[in-house]
Amino acid sequence: MTAHFPLSETAKFPRKKTVGLMAFLMLLSFGASWGAFSLLSSNPSPPTETETVAPIALKIAVVERLPVEGDRVLTGTVEAMESVTLASRVMGFVQELPVEEGDRVDTGQLIAYIDVADIQAQQNEAAAAIPQAQAGVSMAQSSVVVAQSQESQARSQWVESQAQWQAAQAQLNETEFRRDEAIARRDELEARGLQAEAQLLEAQADLEDAYLHQRRMAMLQADGAVSQSQLDEANTRVAMSEARVEQIRSQIQQSQAAIGQAEAQIQQSQAAIDRTQAQIGQAQAQIQQSEAQMGQAEAQVEQARAHMEQARAQVDRAMAGVDRASADLDYGTVTAPFSGVVTRKYAEVGSMAGAGQSLVTIESVDRLRFSVPVPESLVSRLQLGQTIPVQIDALDREVEGEVTQIIPAANTSHNFTVKIALSSDSNVLPGMFGRVRISTSDRSALMVPETAIVERLGIAGVYKMTDGRPEFQTVTTGNTYDGNVEIFSGVQLGDRVVEHPEAIEGSS
Repeated sequence: MTAHFPLSETAKFPRKKTVGLMAFLMLLSFGASWGAFSLLSSNPSPPTETETVAPIALKIAVVERLPVEGDRVLTGTVEAMESVTLASRVMGFVQELPVEEGDRVDTGQLIAYIDVADIQAQQNEAAAAIPQAQAGVSMAQSSVVVAQSQESQARSQWVESQAQWQAAQAQLNETEFRRDEAIARRDELEARGLQAEAQLLEAQADLEDAYLHQRRMAMLQADGAVSQSQLDEANTRVAMSEARVEQIRSQIQQSQAAIGQAEAQIQQSQAAIDRTQAQIGQAQAQIQQSEAQMGQAEAQVEQARAHMEQARAQVDRAMAGVDRASADLDYGTVTAPFSGVVTRKYAEVGSMAGAGQSLVTIESVDRLRFSVPVPESLVSRLQLGQTIPVQIDALDREVEGEVTQIIPAANTSHNFTVKIALSSDSNVLPGMFGRVRISTSDRSALMVPETAIVERLGIAGVYKMTDGRPEFQTVTTGNTYDGNVEIFSGVQLGDRVVEHPEAIEGSS
């Protein structure tokens, strides 16, 4: 039943007061409704029916900090330990080349045969020149015998002339001995004279010093600075110095007189020597004539010997030409120096091979190694004899290797080349690409089991136990190490997470 209250003229309300009253009533009604809703939400009515949920067994793992070994991946190439490019050592046409790229060859197997007909002709020519050169040697030897005979005759004449000269020389020696005695006497007297002159100079210097000292003492005595006895000592020194000078001068005069006598004796001896030397001159002229004849004979002998040596050299050159041609004939046959595989072929049958021109490249496939450039910061982590696995990408598997060589010279990029000998594997071939891992440093990281990671719409997360209940928590993951996943954010050390959360996902 709705009550109506008509407005009379006596009950008039202003329009503004009527609008305010209506707004107040609307707010009061809204507040009552919100209070009732909040009361019902905080105290829900008990369910009319009881639901029974079966418990789920959960496997819990604790977030741990575990050690992680950092690795650096380096790339390199498989190469043969033995690799050689065979080249021709002679010029000629390739007559045989019975190998192709990929063929296996054994040690000593024929690789190529070069046409050596020109070399054979050179050998025949050199062999023909040997008898002619040997005939030249015989002729030269005959010339040597004749020249030696002439030299012997000239030497006999020289010996006779030499005997005449020796007789004259003996007489000269006797005369010169007498002259030398006179010269020795004169030299001795001159030495004494020089010694006396040196003493005279010394005495004169001492006298000058005595004069100077005397003058100083006289001036000082006049001024009363020194005593009369000191002046007397200065005068005495002057007198002694003057006496010494006079004595030395007398000795010099005596020496000069004796020297004059010795010079007279020398002149007499020299006159006798001049007469003897005239006689010797005649003997020497005869000797010189004999020596000239002997020298001419010796020159003929040397010339004959030179011709003989030239002839022998021609023989040696001819024989060397034969040996060289024989060696070049052997170079026409090219064989494999070791067992391996032909990896490249540079020539074909019928082509012209020049000296030093490459024919084929052979590589040993039984002994392979892995060559890898290693930065200077990591080279110290490798040691000779160290075992290290090499990942071969073409085979998608690892091959065991051993570090056999660390070249102690860096390139412009500061990398050191390391050689790793690979274990025998018929599937590994030279040129294959590979990788090695080198441990760089050890660190620790937060880890959770790989089985605890789930993804929702491409977002990785875990179920973390919070107040005894599992709750989904997004995480930032890293690499996987032995079944554990590195976690960068989302969980903390000691948090508990659910492994194999499929049951939780299914119940949800």
